[in-house]
Amino acid sequence: MADNNRLIDYSHNQARVRVAELNEKKRAESGRIDFLSHVVEAEDKKTGLRPTLADLGTEGLNMINAGADPFSSVLAGAFFYFVHNPDALRKATEEVRYDHKHHLSEAYSHTSIAQHSLLRPRS
Repeated sequence: MADNNRLIDYSHNQARVRVAELNEKKRAESGRIDFLSHVVEAEDKKTGLRPTLADLGTEGLNMINAGADPFSSVLAGAFFYFVHNPDALRKATEEVRYDHKHHLSEAYSHTSIAQHSLLRPRS
């Protein structure tokens, strides 16, 4: 229960921070356009109502939970695959250790990660 409350508090705090940032600067000036900034500025066309801070905190919590399930499924699948395929585990272990030893100072970009040999389809 304490972990759930911490997650709820985190979500609501992040909503408060983003609303404060957006109120301080216009969205275009802030340089940070994310999904939440669109939700903050949303307005019901019929009623003219805008989301409250509580609404935004709840939406943030929903986004966190939505991302957690696929991520945990991928990790569980990877562990299952490695446990049942020792050669794949050995190869992945060697590659990760090599990369960290030889490329520790390099910054990983989305492109470099997407092109990583472990993530490319085999022919």
